[in-house]
Amino acid sequence: GRIGDITFEQEVELVAGEERTVRFCPESYPQLKMENPKLWWPNGYGEQHLYDVEVSFTSDGKTSDVKKVKSGVREMSYTVENNILDIFVNGRRLIGNGGNWGYPEIYNNYRGREYDIAVGYHADMNFTMIRNWVGMTGDEEFYEACDRHGVMIWQDFWLANPVDGPNPYDEAMFIANAEDFVRRMRSHASIGLYCGRNEGFPPATIDAALRQIVKAEHPGLHYISSSADEVVTGHGPYRALPPKEYFTLENGKDKFHSERGMPNVMNYESLARTLKAEDLWPQSNKWGQHDYTMEGAQGGSSFNAIIEKGFGTPKNAKE
Repeated sequence: GRIGDITFEQEVELVAGEERTVRFCPESYPQLKMENPKLWWPNGYGEQHLYDVEVSFTSDGKTSDVKKVKSGVREMSYTVENNILDIFVNGRRLIGNGGNWGYPEIYNNYRGREYDIAVGYHADMNFTMIRNWVGMTGDEEFYEACDRHGVMIWQDFWLANPVDGPNPYDEAMFIANAEDFVRRMRSHASIGLYCGRNEGFPPATIDAALRQIVKAEHPGLHYISSSADEVVTGHGPYRALPPKEYFTLENGKDKFHSERGMPNVMNYESLARTLKAEDLWPQSNKWGQHDYTMEGAQGGSSFNAIIEKGFGTPKNAKE
């Protein structure tokens, strides 16, 4: 094995079909106690240094398997005071600004190039965190891009809010998948927080299992049960507001605030490709099916009111 210029090896005997975990601990391999390592920092805090890591298995002089990754060295720590979570990276408090990512069917064609561009835009806006909403994005290339650009990941597990439900039918399968996932992604420096459920709490057995999995398989990382309760907050709002109100709302002043949003209008060319000509105007539930719902939480009418106040009442979709 190799991390940067550090090498390590160990002899292992396996019988046919045997599986075994082979550990390289600093107590037995003192070269793994890195002195003055180059640190990985979030966007805007410092460089995103990544070490080349390679692990291979050689049998009878022939390499039978090899794994290469890039991994950063950084220390995560957390405090909870007055029921408020704070996150620290290398001892410095992380100001978590960024967006929620979900619905990856939109991104089915995303791979390395596309993730690099999209996460790069996130970093260009001075953002420091992406929330992997309900854990929907699982591509390795997404995590690699976040490592390179210094954008930390708030990693949800795969539980929509209880209203959207349902709870998993097979809890054992869910827990096994969660353990496998944490083991697969834990080498990424960009992972900063694990969260059990979107806007609610996981079933008790799953919640306990997720907390234990993070503790055992990704030591030093923190787990919270809900994305919007207890030590963090959320629950919107999802309507358009004057900009200053987003900074004065009671549910987002002091804590990490996981969700906020508003309806958005596509440009006219995209809108015309999305809706039939007869559905373009007046606005109807066909707009609502594309996230421009007039009433309820996603209040398109509030956005319309701001448009009308600033520009007058539109007469057609193009306006």
